[in-house]
Amino acid sequence: MEDNAPRTEADWQRVEHEAIRLLIAALATRLGGSENGVTKMAEEQQWIKSSQEMTEIGRIILQTARDKDYEAVLDAGNRLIEPCSACHAAFPVDAQQ
Repeated sequence: MEDNAPRTEADWQRVEHEAIRLLIAALATRLGGSENGVTKMAEEQQWIKSSQEMTEIGRIILQTARDKDYEAVLDAGNRLIEPCSACHAAFPVDAQQ
């Protein structure tokens, strides 16, 4: 992982940009989508909880990227596994089609 650590200002800007993309995706996930089945799933408590956790972790990643704290960025990124896995387990991709 150390090989991937940002070293320049441009590297850190890329990390920040990706953190913003993650945060936007997390916020969009909360909305569900335009298909009726996905919109209904977005009303479920597990969906709401997972998307809120994803959003909070996205905010942490963005802040730690702005602080240029690579270790904290990685730690926060690892925290995404739980809410993402929980949501995908509760709402399999096949169920959304």
